[in-house]
Amino acid sequence: MFKDQKDAFGSFHTHQEVLDQLKVYLNDSKIKHLDHLKLTNENEKNTNLKVDTEHKKLNSVSLSFFDKKITFTPNTVLENKVQTKYSNNGKDITQIGYELQSTIKSIKLTKVNKKTTKVPLHLPLKINSLDESFSNLESTKIDNLDKWNTQNIKFLTKTFEKLRILIKTFIYEMSLM
Repeated sequence: MFKDQKDAFGSFHTHQEVLDQLKVYLNDSKIKHLDHLKLTNENEKNTNLKVDTEHKKLNSVSLSFFDKKITFTPNTVLENKVQTKYSNNGKDITQIGYELQSTIKSIKLTKVNKKTTKVPLHLPLKINSLDESFSNLESTKIDNLDKWNTQNIKFLTKTFEKLRILIKTFIYEMSLM
């Protein structure tokens, strides 16, 4: 599971936020007693990850699970952003991209490819803005979007802009039948 998350964090993440996000994914794997998964050193909870674009393993998040010590080492940490990754078909997002919008201090989901048909099961906890993220979308359905926990979302401006045009076109075409 940790392998899938090695590129999923940016320099705006703290060690505590990394732990909290990892717990979301571990819960899907039916790992029990996640309340016992903790940072080994509580003094590092507010420590931000360092930018590491060359895979030099500059960041180590030390965790303990009961009496077992675990180290999570991100592979790539970009400055104030996480890169979107797509499957080979270019329609399925395998890793959600997002970035810091410093003017309004929000963490915004990166605009998705207009042909996107599937997103991961979980929206990263750090994201609080979906502004324009799905604008110009041509897909009629996006798998897993309905499963997202959006309790942290504060900004939705133009999230599905121009999708209305597709809906209006569809309604018009239906009326001609």
